[in-house]
Amino acid sequence: NWPKRGWVVSFSFYLFSDFISSFIFHSKFEFVIQT
Repeated sequence: NWPKRGWVVSFSFYLFSDFISSFIFHSKFEFVIQT
C-alpha cells in the first residue's frame, strides 16, 4: 500500500501530460489548417 500523496502526484502528472499532448496536437492541427 503506497502513500496517497504519490498516487495524487502520479495521477495529476498523468492528467497534465494528457492535457499537454492534446494541446500540442490541437495547436499543430490548427497551424496546418491556417497555412
